[in-house]
Amino acid sequence: MFKKSLIAAAFLAGTALIGTGVASADPATSFGNGTWAVGTDIVPGTYVSAGASDEYGCYWERASSFEGDFDSIIANDFISPDSGQAVVTIKASDVAFNSEDCGTWTLKAVPAPAPKPAPAPAPAPAPAPLPWTGSAGF
Repeated sequence: MFKKSLIAAAFLAGTALIGTGVASADPATSFGNGTWAVGTDIVPGTYVSAGASDEYGCYWERASSFEGDFDSIIANDFISPDSGQAVVTIKASDVAFNSEDCGTWTLKAVPAPAPKPAPAPAPAPAPAPLPWTGSAGF
């Protein structure tokens, strides 16, 4: 009986732990086929791929949404099999990046962070009291 209880407890504990994977993994700096969320799945920056991974060519697309409609395409390109490597700069403002048959994209350069705003100027000092007045200003 004790063995069955121990096995059942171990099974329940293992089952509970299965769904507790890392929820906030860092975005990838290399990836292949698929549609990726910029900033969540992949890091913005300039990526290079070997180009078409088959005889039909390679297609990539930067998009402003996951809708898949023509209006969401920011930029795209078709790389023919004899074109060689493909290069694309994915911006932080892009929502999604789609790649089909381009092989593995590898991050080559990360865009420079935006400059921090200058601190606000210090307030002007209070004026000194006039020499002919008292400390209360009379």
